Parts: sequence; C-alpha cells; structure tokens
Amino acid sequence: MTALQKAGALLSRARSHWKTPPEGRYMNYKEICAYSFGGIGVYAIITIVGGMILSTSNTLIGNTIGIDPQRMYVLYLLAMAASIPLTALRAGIVDNSRSREGKYRPFLIRMGIPSALLAIGFVWMPYERMSMFWKCTTVLLFNIGFQFFFNFFRDSYENLIYVLSPDSRERTDVLGFKSVIYSIGPTIINPLMPLCASFLTNGSLNDIRLYRIVYPPIAVVGMLLSLMVYANTREKTLQARSHAVRIRLLDALREVARNKYFWIISCAGWIGFLEGAQLTLLYWLYQYGGACSSNMYAVITFIYGDAALWGMMAAPFAIRRYGKKRVLILTNLLNIFLILLLYPASGNIWLVLIFMYLNALVGSFSIVLGPSIQADIRDYQHYISGERIDGMFAAVGLIGSLIGMVTSGVLPRIYTAGGIALEQAQRILTVPEVADRLLPSGLTVAQTIAERAAAQGITAMEALNAYDALYDPQILSSLTGILIFAAAAGALLNLIPYLFYDLTDTRQQGIVQVLKLRAFFEDYSNGLLSEKDLLETAELIRTARENAGKAPSHEVEQRKKKLRHADRAERKAAVRAVRAEREQNQQIEIADFVIRELDKFRDGALDQELARAKALTEGGPEALRQFDPEILRRARALPRSNPEEKRSRREAIRRARQLQRSAGILQKHFKDGIQEFDPSVYKELYDRDEQAEKELVALYADLTAAGKQGERQRAAALRKQIAALKQKRRLLNRQIRQTADAHALFISAARPYLEAKTLLRQHQAYGELPQILERAAALKESGEMEASV
Repeated sequence: MTALQKAGALLSRARSHWKTPPEGRYMNYKEICAYSFGGIGVYAIITIVGGMILSTSNTLIGNTIGIDPQRMYVLYLLAMAASIPLTALRAGIVDNSRSREGKYRPFLIRMGIPSALLAIGFVWMPYERMSMFWKCTTVLLFNIGFQFFFNFFRDSYENLIYVLSPDSRERTDVLGFKSVIYSIGPTIINPLMPLCASFLTNGSLNDIRLYRIVYPPIAVVGMLLSLMVYANTREKTLQARSHAVRIRLLDALREVARNKYFWIISCAGWIGFLEGAQLTLLYWLYQYGGACSSNMYAVITFIYGDAALWGMMAAPFAIRRYGKKRVLILTNLLNIFLILLLYPASGNIWLVLIFMYLNALVGSFSIVLGPSIQADIRDYQHYISGERIDGMFAAVGLIGSLIGMVTSGVLPRIYTAGGIALEQAQRILTVPEVADRLLPSGLTVAQTIAERAAAQGITAMEALNAYDALYDPQILSSLTGILIFAAAAGALLNLIPYLFYDLTDTRQQGIVQVLKLRAFFEDYSNGLLSEKDLLETAELIRTARENAGKAPSHEVEQRKKKLRHADRAERKAAVRAVRAEREQNQQIEIADFVIRELDKFRDGALDQELARAKALTEGGPEALRQFDPEILRRARALPRSNPEEKRSRREAIRRARQLQRSAGILQKHFKDGIQEFDPSVYKELYDRDEQAEKELVALYADLTAAGKQGERQRAAALRKQIAALKQKRRLLNRQIRQTADAHALFISAARPYLEAKTLLRQHQAYGELPQILERAAALKESGEMEASV
C-alpha cells in the first residue's frame, strides 16, 4: 500500500468514525479531537495559573513579587488549611451530581470563567506599592480562590477521561494523543515569556509588567478554547440507570480507605516530595547565573518543552507492550540516573539542558501513565464498593495535603540554609566582584537591581528580595548541587511504592466487564432493560463462556524467538501471530474473571452472606436501631493465622462497625422511625426542573425578539415572568438538595440493610440468567429475520 493509499484509508476511517465510535470503543473521533484540542485552552490557563499557586519554589511569587521562602511557606500552610473544607466541598458536589450534563463537563464553564478572571486580577494587583503584609495578604486571598475555582476547573478536565471511556486501553490511547495536542499551549507560552521580556523588560523575567501584558490574553483565549471540550463530549459511566447517587463524605472516605492501589500511588507522591527540586536550574542559571541571553533562553525553554512531546507519543505504545508497572519502574530508575548526571554538568547551561531534556522526556511518560492509572484505580473502587466515587479521591487526598504541609517546609529550609536570605541578598551590592558582574543583558548586577528600583520608585536596597542572593556565583553553585542530590533522593523514594502495584491491564478489563454485568442486572431487577443492553450482555457472557477454562498458550511466542534470522515476511507474520496469541490469553483471563462473578452464588461460598442478608432484610431498616456490642467483640476475636482468615476477620469487623454506625444514626436522626426512601422522587423533581429550564430558554428568546421589535411593555412582562420562573427554580433546587440530603442520611442509616437487599436481588437476578439468555436469543433471532426480510 502506497503512502497516498494509506492516507486515503486513514481519512476514510476518520470520516466513518467521526460521530460513531469504532467497534469495541466508546469515544468517536469528534470527541477525542474536542477533548484534545480544547485541552490547549485548558492547559494555557493551567500554565499561567500554575505560576500563581503558592508553593515553596514559586518564582512569580518569590522572585517577582518578592516574598521570601519562609513567608511563602507560611502562606502555603494557610492556603492548604483553607483548601481542606474547599476540597471536601468539591468532592461532595462531584460525587452527588445528577446533572444531565454529567459529573465534570458543567464545571469546565462554571469554574473556568472565575479561574480566568482571578488570573487576570492576580497579575494586575499593585504589588509595587504594597507593604510586605499586604503583598502576603493579597497572594493568600487569591490562592484561596484558586483552591476552589481553579482546582475544580483543572480536576474537571483531567478527570473527564475517567468517564468518557471505561476501557483502559482506549483511555491510554486518548491520553497519549491528548497530551501531545494540549502540550502546544505550554510549548508556546514558555518561550513566549523570555521573548516578550527581551522587548518589554530588558530580558528580566522578574518584572510584574511582563505578566500584566502577556497573561490576560492567554487567559481569555484559553477559556474560549475550553468551551470546545464542553460542547463536544459526552460522559459514559458503567452504572445502572436506576441507580441513585448520593454519598456522604464520611461514607465515601471509608470506602476509599479500602482501596490499596489508591494508597500505593498516594504514598509514592507523599514520600517523593523532593523529586522535582532540580526543575528551577535552567531558570536560575539564566536569571542569576547569566548563562545566556534572553533570546537564547527562549530557544532553551522551547527545546526543553519539546522533550515531553516524544515521551507522550511513546507512552501508549510502551504501556501496551510492557504494561503500566514495568514502564513506571523503568522511567523512575532512568529519572534517578539522569538527575544525578546534572551534578557534573551544572556549570554549563547547555549540558544541563541536555540532561534536563532527557529527564523531561522520560518523566513525560507519567503525563499519560498518571491519569491512566488513576482511571484504573477508580474502576477498582467502583468494583469493590459498588459506587462511582470520583470526587472523594480528592477529599482523601487531603491526607496528602496535611503531609505536604510538613514536607513542603523542607525545600524552604534548604533554600535558606543554602543562602537565599535577604541578608545575603543585601550583601551582593557591597561585594564588587558580584555587584560589577556583567550579565548578558549588558547591565551589571548592581545596574539590574537599580533599574528594578527605579521602576518601583524605591531605593536599590529596598528593591532587593531574598532570591537576589543567587547573583552570588558561590551561593548559586552550592545550592544547585544540593538540589540535585535532594531531587535524586526524592525520585528514589517515589519509586519504592510502585514495586507493590499489581493491577494489570487485563485485570482492569475484567473489572470493567463485571461492572457492566452488575449494572445490567441492577436495571433488570428494577424493570429498566433496553434491548441493546440485553444483546450486549448476552454476547459478553457467550464470549466469556467460550474462553473460560482454556489454558493460556505461549507456543507462538516461543516459535517467534527461533525466527530471528528468517526473512522479513516470516518475522512480520510471527509478530502478528504473537499479538493474536497474547490477545487470546487476555480474553481467557478476562473470561475467568467474568465467570467467577456469574458463578459466585453457586459454590456455596456466599451462603452465609445470603443467610445474613435475608435476616437483615426481614426486619427492615428499623431493625438496625439496636446494636449488640457482642457482635463487634466476636468479630475481633476471630482467628487470623492465615491471609484468608485475616480477610474474613477484617470483613466481619467492617460489618460490625457498620451496624454500630447505623444504630447511632437511627437513634440520633430517626427517633420516630425510618421509612424506605423512594428514589423515584428524583425523577419528578428533575422533570420539573428540566421543564422550567426549557420555559426559561423560550422566555429569553421571546425577550430578545421583543427587544429587537421595540415592544417595551411585552419585554417588561417577560422580565417579570423570567424573574418568577427563576425564583421557582431556586425553590425547586432547594427542594432537590433537601431531598438529596434526606436520601444521603437514609443511606448512611440503612447501609447494612441496603447492601443486604442488593445482594439478595443480585442473587435472584443471577439465578434468572438462563431465562435472560433465552430472551436475548429470541430477540437476536427476530432481529436477524427482520434484517433478512
């Protein structure tokens, strides 16, 4: 096939799947392109706001606004403290969302616009006329706003992929493509700053005027591009249509606490907090070391930013070939090695660029790996808990914030101990070999400080900040060496938890198939069954039964090793055969996973669970009001001499504590008795809200028409109708919130009863599988007959 023919075939494929996903996939090409190209705008905002978020190595706040590392650490602690309730609020909003637009899509607009406005306001504050107290106060207040609006906006975009497709491979492929496309935003912005600085601020990146001119247009354009994601994507969650979502914070925290993979990934970040300490090297060598001109630094930042492109392109192929765990471990080992190579090269910015480039290339695998692993972890959470708990991962991550509040104090201490202090900065103007050192801008260090002072209308000594101590070559050299070794230690610590990660892609695919089954049977039990779901589930079960029990084969792979000296055609055929064999082996493993789910009630292992569930449901939720402490004591006394006994004991303790919590909630909030909650009440409320929304759209259209035609009286009447309808919607939304709160409290109080009821209904539905399959076969046969006619 010629290159022209290949291009034609690719174009034809793109046309056929522009609005219809390929077989076995969930996202059409239009969605993938919208998510990726809209990401350019999202990441434009992330790039500029990321430079305003408080951290102990922030250059805009520290070097430009002039807040020293110790004060910045205190501000960071205050911002983190403020983020705790805000993160919990965000998590609750996401997990309890029943919006027709989805869990994440609506917040791309609702949170994106305030984020862009806050970014513009941040750079236009008159810091040069503020005292240190008001500088700190202003930065803190903006960061509290960023903690809610910006973090909500960023998380909505990043987490959207988790619900755009339940297929791990598809998510990985889309993440790879998306990462390559959205990186255009940062790739343009990063070299743009030194280029603009050469015209606007004599090459200085520490002048606030630069950010006032460059950042506002980026924020506006970024927000407009972000709308592309909202308008052209659709969320898909493997959850029964009849499933009512309402999760309390503490309940979700308990469920997430059982997810071992969450703790593995979180622990890696917590103990590897110093990884990345070396990332300021290029900036320091340019700004303080005078290693190159502003134009050359623009080239350096462009080259450095390009490194991530190749890693993001290679990541999906590497993950598919070697698996996530192997790629994780290998890239982390390479990170450690490349960071250490920076030490002998730290005196030359071009050698530093080479090793930083390679480090960024290897590190960029995590841009695809990270979200892909997070998506798998959420699927696993859905599998073990029965709920799609997405937002609460951020809430549980607050533990990491508390740890970070301690560990983030390490880097400022390193900075201060290494010489970044106002006393050291004031010294540079009194030491001739430092003050008279010529920089690539053509000015000496003393002249650079004097120019900054003149722009602010203050003396040179007043214009100094703690980071100006880095103009001293000795301080710069010693501190870069310390940061390199600190970063290598952080990378090593980051690697250790990944050694315990064992959630394979094949197992994840098995989990997705089981989630499909559970959602199908829940809808079946509730009488909400579509023909499409019935046929898809029947096919899933048929395929699983065909593959279950087969032994995995490695014959083709063994034969391939003997074909190293064969001709090209034979080798290509062998590669295709190996791929088919691996795919078949994966299908066998997935099939075993599915069959275990279907047969879990047959071997008698769950007989005790079923008997316990039957006893719990007979008395209704009211029977949970009294708790016998002996239940918990017996659970704690169970043997734990082997892994199976330990697992059984943990589960028994969990059930006992759940009964204890339910009794407490019933006695506190349901003193007059508890009635079963009817989730169908949501349908009536949401139908009324949807109708009010349609009426509101129609009224606004009429108002626009009346304005164009000059009908003032009609326009005034329409405004009154709109105001009345808005008030009606406000009352309706309040009623929805009150209903949702009542539902959440009912679920918390009656959780053991509800779980028992779910298990019994699942047992009944699984027992009716033969009739379900017969119905699917008849439906398929009738469809084939109609097609033939």
